[in-house]
Amino acid sequence: MDVRKGIGERLKKLREKKKETDSRFTQQYIADYLGVSRVAYGKKETGENPFTPEELLLLSHLYKVSVDYLLGNEEQSVFDPKEKFKIDKEARELLELLNSLDENTRRELSRDILTFSKGYIQAEMNQKKKNY
Repeated sequence: MDVRKGIGERLKKLREKKKETDSRFTQQYIADYLGVSRVAYGKKETGENPFTPEELLLLSHLYKVSVDYLLGNEEQSVFDPKEKFKIDKEARELLELLNSLDENTRRELSRDILTFSKGYIQAEMNQKKKNY
């Protein structure tokens, strides 16, 4: 199976399962969460376009699964954050702050943080390339 298709299929299953208990979990909702258009997300979910590493990390947190599961390296989708991912104090405070906000504000601020983070990471990567 094509890796991109496999990732998309796993994410579609997770989204549809989550939608059974939370009707917000549409492609549009996930696209908004990632800061992309619904069409762009749909192409990623079908495997036409790849997910970025940042998107996979965000989605793994949203669905409480490991990135390895999304990549097809693990069969079990259960994610135990205490075992797989250590969050420092500042990150925990940021998550608590975001969770305390109303949905629209949380979504807008999350998008802003994601955009800033992607830009920061890209700048760091570009700087490292220059140094080599």
